[in-house]
Amino acid sequence: MSNVQMLIVASSLIWGGVALANSDSEAATYWRSEDGATVVEFDRCGEEYCGRIVVILDDRISKSDRTALCGLQIIGALLPLDDGTWSGGWLLDPETEGVYKLTTRVDDATMTLRVFETIETWSVDIRWPQVERPATFCNNSTSNKSW
Repeated sequence: MSNVQMLIVASSLIWGGVALANSDSEAATYWRSEDGATVVEFDRCGEEYCGRIVVILDDRISKSDRTALCGLQIIGALLPLDDGTWSGGWLLDPETEGVYKLTTRVDDATMTLRVFETIETWSVDIRWPQVERPATFCNNSTSNKSW
């Protein structure tokens, strides 16, 4: 990879807000689900990246469902690739409890999740806008590290 290509990849990662080399809580980024019902924290989980629900915005979700969803890991096993995408992951649909294969990329503060069952060619793209770090989390704390 040329120096120019490396600079472009590094710039896109910084612009996208995902710090790939840091596992600190400051490296976490936050994304609003496409339906606007939740905010998902995207951060390192060991050597991989994962996402968990940290804010529930939909008032129609019952208190018992909120308790079950709060802190639920819905993205896992994503690994960064040299081209700035993440691959090899999975996505849990909390409504159906279906687990799907997942690849992602970040462009202009939008995370595109490519979700599929077996073949990536037959996939659905979901777009999540990046949001600021929430002031409080669904566990009623100002820290996301209590689960």
